[in-house]
Parts: sequence; structure tokens; C-alpha cells
Amino acid sequence: MSKHSGLKFATSANLEWHVLFHNHVNDAMAFRLNHLLESDKLSESDKKYWEEVYSNQFSKELRITVFLLFFGHLEETLFNLCKAKKFDLSRLDRGFGVRRFKPMIKHFLSTPLNEYEPYKLISDAQFVRNALLHAAGRVSLSKDAKQIKAIVKNRNTFYLIKNDRVQVTPQGLLFLQRAISKFCNDLIKGDLADVSTRT
Repeated sequence: MSKHSGLKFATSANLEWHVLFHNHVNDAMAFRLNHLLESDKLSESDKKYWEEVYSNQFSKELRITVFLLFFGHLEETLFNLCKAKKFDLSRLDRGFGVRRFKPMIKHFLSTPLNEYEPYKLISDAQFVRNALLHAAGRVSLSKDAKQIKAIVKNRNTFYLIKNDRVQVTPQGLLFLQRAISKFCNDLIKGDLADVSTRT
């Protein structure tokens, strides 16, 4: 059993709980929508309204919720890694979010972060996370509007901007989950080899 097998298990389990929550709520919404659409007590216009609400609005809000949960899980894992690996917290950068942990990340990965795709994807997602959390996704109200527009342009299957609000696509949520999983596992292992070449 590896030195940090408990941390690896907890990290994996916490991420899986968020995925399970998403899938369960998504299925429950689909069930409720089918019930509404089959109802003989609703008019056709009411059915169209609820189909729009469940298929688009509620689904979008669920993705945002889980996207933010992923970040809470990630930051918790990074703090736990600092403790488990006895990394001096005074060496962390000032500020908030994943970038604060950059010194620790660089130390344990020993790879150029600009070549390590999970970190790049997570760093981009951090800008989206900030806009969602601090400005309800409104790009024009975000201090990082320029970066968010560039991220959406470069990762247009993961994010989109509609009515000035940045949104997370189903593919964006899936790829963030995969990136966080690989990122955390690589950090827990603390490989000194160049992990940027691994898939």
C-alpha cells in the first residue's frame, strides 16, 4: 500500500460523489420532465415551457453547480496534499484558487506546467469559475473578461457565451472531471518524471 493511498482513495471518492450527484439529479429531472410532458392537465404551451426549463435552464444550472463543486474538491485536495507531503504553506503564492498552489504543484510534478494539459485546462476553468461565482457568469462584469473570451474561443466545445454569460457545456464538465482526477493522482504520486508526455 502506498504512503498516500488513503488520500488517493478519499480524493477519488469525493470526485465520484460529485459525478454521482450530477447523474442522479439529471435522471430525476428527466423523469420529472417526462411526467409533465405526459400529463393531460397541462396545455401544449405549458409543456413547451417546462421542456425548455428542464432541458436547458435546469440542466445548465446543474452543470454550473457541479463545476463549482469540482473546484471545492480540488482546493481541498491541494490543502490536504500540502499537509500529507509536509509542504511548507508559507511557500504558497498569495491570492486564491489553484494558482496559489503553483509552487507545490511545480515541486511535485517537476514538469513545465505549460506542457501539462490537466493544469492548463484547470487554469482556464478557474477563470470561468470566478466569473460564475462572483458575477453569475456575466462576462462584461468580470475583471477577466478578455481572458474568458480567449478561453471560450480556444475551448469552444467546453464553454460558450450566451447573452453575456459564460456557460459550461456537458463536454466541458466531463473534461474538467478527467483533468482534476489525473492532476490529483499525479500530484499524490509526486512523480519526478516528466508527466507531460503521459496520456
